[in-house]
Amino acid sequence: MSEQQQPRTLLVVDDHELVRVGLRQVIVQRFADRFPVEEAHSLAQALSFLERRADEVFLLLLDLNLGDARGLSGLKLLGRLYPRLGVAIVSGTHDARVREEALAHGALGYFCKTGD
Repeated sequence: MSEQQQPRTLLVVDDHELVRVGLRQVIVQRFADRFPVEEAHSLAQALSFLERRADEVFLLLLDLNLGDARGLSGLKLLGRLYPRLGVAIVSGTHDARVREEALAHGALGYFCKTGD
């Protein structure tokens, strides 16, 4: 990627296909093709993607409860490995304490899937 190009890819990391597809649809409806959307069904798959293409990703949407990562462990690992990567949490957990802890660990935002 040239120095003048900004990273534009969104990476959606969720173990539920329906959630990944839904987030992709919302992003495409709102932003058309301005932001390519990539998907990963696990933290391991996301890390593999980032090893190859981290410089393209400007925002990673992360579920807190994946098959291979629970709670804030994925957020903490991503923060250590990719400290400049923007990560927002998209979770079914509607708990103010968890939200505050995620933000304290570097999450840019916390969005509840349930809409509560």
